[in-house]
Amino acid sequence: MELNPALDAGEDASFDNLAHTLNQPIAVPLLILYLCSAYGKDWGKFWLIQKTSALRQKVLALLFPCGTWVLGLATYYFGGRNHVPTLGETWQMPNSLIELGGFSIIIVTNVAFVMLSRKKKSS
Repeated sequence: MELNPALDAGEDASFDNLAHTLNQPIAVPLLILYLCSAYGKDWGKFWLIQKTSALRQKVLALLFPCGTWVLGLATYYFGGRNHVPTLGETWQMPNSLIELGGFSIIIVTNVAFVMLSRKKKSS
């Protein structure tokens, strides 16, 4: 096997970045929140399948990407920008505005659809 010094240096930098990130005080709470959200999401999906309608399941499933994006923004602006490497995601114009508009349209239309279908059933 032939060694490539350029690739090995990049790999070493990755491990250094990972070690530096894990040494930050915020790393352990964020890891715990990540695990809770990952397993909580699956638990929530199973609960939704048993307890609610397909329309509500769809509306809530559409909230997950929006929640992930908002969590990334909050992580960056509440301290993630002070770390090396940075944690989270920045607000970028006009991309973030388009993303926010897209999430808003999807959520509003799905909520309206659920409410209108509920009115039809009660009539």
